[in-house]
Amino acid sequence: MIKLVSINWARQIEFDENIIPVIVIENKPMYRNVVLDIYEQIAGNSGDLVFSDNNQEIKFSKHVDIVNDYININLNDKKILNKLYNLLKSKSLEEYDSYCRISECITEYVQELLFDEELDLVQIDNIDPVDIFKGVSIEIDDSSKNITERLLEYITISEKFMDTKIFVFVNLREFFADDEVIQIYNKLLLNKTRFVIIQSKLMESIDCREISYIIDEDLCEI
Repeated sequence: MIKLVSINWARQIEFDENIIPVIVIENKPMYRNVVLDIYEQIAGNSGDLVFSDNNQEIKFSKHVDIVNDYININLNDKKILNKLYNLLKSKSLEEYDSYCRISECITEYVQELLFDEELDLVQIDNIDPVDIFKGVSIEIDDSSKNITERLLEYITISEKFMDTKIFVFVNLREFFADDEVIQIYNKLLLNKTRFVIIQSKLMESIDCREISYIIDEDLCEI
């Protein structure tokens, strides 16, 4: 079972199937510090929060993602594309003959372009497949997706390519309508995605699977 603890909290938060943990932090400095703590640990720094799975610590920098800006979700984030390119590279090298034919065609074409130039130009003989993918601008198509669909697609991609095990959503219910939140809940629980909601204020529950952990203005845990 996945758990979240903090040196500043008495309670531990448990992640189980069909449970949606909602952390409500009404004290603004505490709320801000928790969100910043997550960002700091994702960047590789130390912090007060600890995720664990069966008592084994989960590294934020490797397996945790925080989503705070729902408008600018980028399916083609540089880290995601690099993972995609490396996956395609492995696949291309499995079909080595095809890769060699394409590489030779590119090499011959470039040599023709360089032949009449007066400058001393150097061409690298071995073409990295990743350079080919970048050259043809391989990207994930998100042109037809609305914000809810883009968020769900981002989560699927992040789990597949970035090995993300836990998502932290900041003020999800402040941004999305209730029916959209229910749609997100259902999809994530269906896919067994582990996630936690952090809210800055208490809102009426819209799903019986929500379990709220409240820290009020006076730092009392409810």
